This record gives sequence, C-alpha cells and structure tokens, in this order.
Amino acid sequence: MAENPDCLSILLKPGVDFNKHSFFKPNLYRQYTRGNSHARQYIRGKSHAPISWAAVTGSEIAVDFLLSQTEVDIPDDILHMAVGASEPSHACIRKFRQRGADVNFMVDSSTPIHSFLTEIWRFYDKSQLLPCIKALVEPSCNLSLQDRTVRTVLHIALDARLEDIVTYLLEQNAGLSATATVLPDMWSWATNKTWFPKVQAAALAADQPCIRIKGKVVVDTAESKLIEFSVAVTADCDNPNPIYAVVVSAILNGKLSGVSNHFHPAV
Repeated sequence: MAENPDCLSILLKPGVDFNKHSFFKPNLYRQYTRGNSHARQYIRGKSHAPISWAAVTGSEIAVDFLLSQTEVDIPDDILHMAVGASEPSHACIRKFRQRGADVNFMVDSSTPIHSFLTEIWRFYDKSQLLPCIKALVEPSCNLSLQDRTVRTVLHIALDARLEDIVTYLLEQNAGLSATATVLPDMWSWATNKTWFPKVQAAALAADQPCIRIKGKVVVDTAESKLIEFSVAVTADCDNPNPIYAVVVSAILNGKLSGVSNHFHPAV
C-alpha cells in the first residue's frame, strides 16, 4: 500500500469488505516496524484490517483513502499500530483521533504514548517526535496513566532525557507517580533546567498507592544476575491500603526487560 497506492483502487470493487482481517508474513511488514521489537511482536501472528496495515506503514495516502470510506471501522488499537511504524506519521495520528480513536486505550498495560516514548530511541528523524506527541496529546488525553513499570509519560520522557517533550508535557500539566520519589537525584541531568521546579512539584503531588524499590546486583554472571532488595514485601489484611500486586522488572539501556507480575488477592 505504501509503495503502490494505486492498488487501493482494487478495494473500490463492489462487495469488497473494508473491515476484513488478513495476515501478512513478517518480512512484508518488518521494514515498516524497523527496530520496534514490541510492534513486531504485537503484529506477528495476528490478523488486522486494511486500516491497521495502513497505519503501521505510516502511509498517509492509504490512510486518507480508507478513512474516506464511511464503512471503515476504526479498531481500538489503531493508535498503537500508528506509533509502531518505523516512521510514525503525526498527520495520520491526528486523523485517527478525529475519527474517535481512543488515545488512552491500553495494550500490554501501555497507552500509545507510553509505547511511543519507550521505543523512541529507534527513530532516525528526531524532528518528528514532538509533533507525534502533540498529535497524541491534543486535544485531550489522560497523562496520569501509568504503564506496567508504574511510570507516567512524563517519567519516561525524563528518563530518556527528551527535554523538548518534557517541556511540552509540563505545559500540559502532566503528572508523575510515586516512582518519581524513589531516588532524590533520579534526574540530576535536569536540575539546572528552568522547568525542573515543575518536575519537583509534580513529584510531591504524586499519589502514593505504589512505589518503586531499586535493587542491588549482588551476583553477576554471563547467564544471570541476582538482585537483592533492601525491604521485604508483605501483605497485611488489616492495612486499609493493602498490596494488590508486586511487579518485578528491569530497564536495560532504556528498554523494559523481564516483567514478572505477582498478584495478591484483595482483602
């Protein structure tokens, strides 16, 4: 579709189902999800409608054509497909949002903005990052939602040292979770920035239903690492705010690795 948009005319034949799902082999879409292992894993082995394949290629021509067809349904995960492209199109993202796409819809405990920021290292053209973020945020979205690492979008942007995006998110009153209070010098690179007091204020205002505990590597081998934590996690049935779940994860070179969830029943 991206390389030969004329083929879209085939879809105008009578009886064509614009919402029919289809499979593609990995080598047909790998070029459009270059470097994005999460997107490839999400797409692999699944069938999607033509509008989803258009989104993951970032083809504005294909997206415009399909959106012009009133019978085309917009999948719940369409924005996840759009940000999974190797070169996401902020124009396509805005068009999907205008058609009612839910920017807060979660896949694997992440919104499209969480996924986009987490994989932001893979983009060659950094000039398109902020326009894509703006297209996702405007006219409105919930910037307080947390991903599976209990980070908000502002937290991820700070971790990745994306100053222009951090500045924009602060202008949008983006918040932080309790994970922002774990280390006093968590974002030492930003302490001299004029906007850093807003980050501190957001950390102080963060809710406290969850916390991140940093572990210490005590055994490091080629096969595995043994991590030691300074506190024990206990579930107290008399606690008015009991522990509902413990999430163990590692962030290596800015990429989430080895998520493990241990759930405790609510009492």
